[in-house]
Amino acid sequence: MKIRVFTDKKISNENEILLSAEETKYLKIMRVKANEKLELFGADNYANAEFLQFNNNLAKLKILDKCLYKKNKTQLTAIQCITEFHKPELIAQKFTELGIDEIVFVESDKSKKINAVKKLRIMRAVIEGIRQCRRYSQPALVFANLKEYLLNIISNSKKNDHNNNIFVLSPDAKFLNLDNIGCYDNVYFIIGPESGFSNDEYAFFKNNNFSEFSINKNILRAETSAIAAAAIFGLLASKF
Repeated sequence: MKIRVFTDKKISNENEILLSAEETKYLKIMRVKANEKLELFGADNYANAEFLQFNNNLAKLKILDKCLYKKNKTQLTAIQCITEFHKPELIAQKFTELGIDEIVFVESDKSKKINAVKKLRIMRAVIEGIRQCRRYSQPALVFANLKEYLLNIISNSKKNDHNNNIFVLSPDAKFLNLDNIGCYDNVYFIIGPESGFSNDEYAFFKNNNFSEFSINKNILRAETSAIAAAAIFGLLASKF
């Protein structure tokens, strides 16, 4: 497997590109050699590239050919309430490995708060997830407030006539038949924090006809729930 490196820019028609200091450091650790072939991932496309040299302490690559990211018929969005300690980084990495198209970390009534350090760690976890797996797409990464994000989804669905379905993981819900998720343009699934959702949030879900579901008869840890749900939705979506 080729070494994978990243840029936060769209890979344009230019023949050469300079990487960031952080990505340059990674290539030095990997002991990259002149003319070695790499895979370069950008904002919405990727390219096969060739390492040329270190130019003013930044890695210089030659773009060989560009490709668009591969997209699933059904777009999967994981909405994860911020959890404690380093769990968000683990969850972000596993979401990436399992093929989630959009990863949304949100603040809810009972969740932890998002700060700049946490955002940076989550972004790095996503990059490490792509480095270690064979997916050829980079998930969109969003940080938001839970209700504000959901209201935006509802509003856009009405405007653009999208066929969406929103699921909420709840330990008290019934097991749902999820075999038809490939019929939807977009599928969203929401995972709560360690202390669960508030009564106000459950009322919001019910008023907007979100589908509550359960994946196990036992009460699962937040990170276990997130990874298990992503694996289930990812497997079902891949069938279409």
